[in-house]
Amino acid sequence: MSEMSLHEAIHTQRAIRQFTEEPVSEEDVRALLDAAVRAPSGGNRQPWHFVVLRDPELKARVRDLYHRSWNAYKEKVAEMAKTQPEAAATLERWKKHPAGDHFAANLDKVPVLILPCLDMRVLSFGDDPGAPSVMTLNSVYASIYPAVQNLLLTARARGLGAVLTTLHCRYEDEVKRALGIPACVRTACLIPVGHPKARYGETRRVPASDRTHLDGWDASLAASYEPGRGILRVADRMTRNPVTCSPDTLVYDAQAMMREGGFGRLPVVEEGRLVGIISDRDVRGVLLPPDVPKGLKDRFDLLLVRRVKDVMTREPITIGPDASLEQAADLLRANKLGAIPVVEGGWLAGIITRGDVLGGFLDAVGKGRGALRFSLKASRRPGEGGIVPLLKALEDEGAEVLSVVSEPDPADPAGHVHYTVRVARADPRKLIPLLERRGIAGPEILQEEAGKG
Repeated sequence: MSEMSLHEAIHTQRAIRQFTEEPVSEEDVRALLDAAVRAPSGGNRQPWHFVVLRDPELKARVRDLYHRSWNAYKEKVAEMAKTQPEAAATLERWKKHPAGDHFAANLDKVPVLILPCLDMRVLSFGDDPGAPSVMTLNSVYASIYPAVQNLLLTARARGLGAVLTTLHCRYEDEVKRALGIPACVRTACLIPVGHPKARYGETRRVPASDRTHLDGWDASLAASYEPGRGILRVADRMTRNPVTCSPDTLVYDAQAMMREGGFGRLPVVEEGRLVGIISDRDVRGVLLPPDVPKGLKDRFDLLLVRRVKDVMTREPITIGPDASLEQAADLLRANKLGAIPVVEGGWLAGIITRGDVLGGFLDAVGKGRGALRFSLKASRRPGEGGIVPLLKALEDEGAEVLSVVSEPDPADPAGHVHYTVRVARADPRKLIPLLERRGIAGPEILQEEAGKG
């Protein structure tokens, strides 16, 4: 086997789901597992076990459960697609490229399936293995995924393909029964291994600077917005660490939190995952029931007995942090919402409001940068009557064009456009005469103050 640098293995290790029929040797499997057990673990307790499947009948049983879980997952995404653009895009992509369907239906054809497992008795330290504490669960997964990564990188270095998947966990108890795995053992993931049909290549990822925070969450290596950086994303404008409540919070307390913070809604979170949203409208629904239940003096007492889970909106409309501000604006307008929870992998990442979106657009056009702003009407057609010669003349005078916003002239939609232009780093004494010579004068020219919204 030719040597491969660690850097190359890390940067080219991809999720491979298409394999040839070539078998995987015992030597290769032993090498993968030997690399896996070299990983660190909590207290060096090495709680791992690895179930290696080559038997066609056993692989077929796992395939059936995996395929069932895949179909259930697709149904969930199809339901989400009715209200969430990202889910709709995912569904459309699956239709065009049904690789997931083929992988799930042919999982048993993969030469080797490896199930990394954890003996919970080794990690739980007095916890009930069937109901481990949060501390134990953190230790559990911190004690298996370094081993999994070692396995995946070694597969890459040896020219093998592999993919980490957890869909079987939906039916984990049935998988364990089929393979005789004890109740005290958890299956952390499933790793199919074979010789790849596809070529490896450099992985594409969001830059590390976009996910790195200096001395606290709010300070990022990447600027929130820089001219020329690209499309404004939800992550650039959203409110991180928003105020939340739990499903068991009393409606009375949720109302008080909204009133104190001036919010119209609160994300409902359980163990970090978004499970719903409660709005002031939901609270009003509690206060205006058709009749007051027996035993309560008046409808206000309902706030002291009803819990958020009784009235919240389940499966609310959400958006991802990498979506554009335009997508967020479309969702807010189409659904008449004041804010949308931002979710990444099921976890609540933040919340974005109408004000956040509007602020992003104002920043994008250079509002508040002390720009010289002017409006004009110009021809759509190329030539002296268009806006391009004017912009070139401005740049020749040393101005930086921050933004050009256009709107068709309702009275002449085919011929002319209304433009609003902002320029910076310009001497008004030079630019204003230039603009006036082109018929742009008076109240149409405005020198904005820096920092003024």
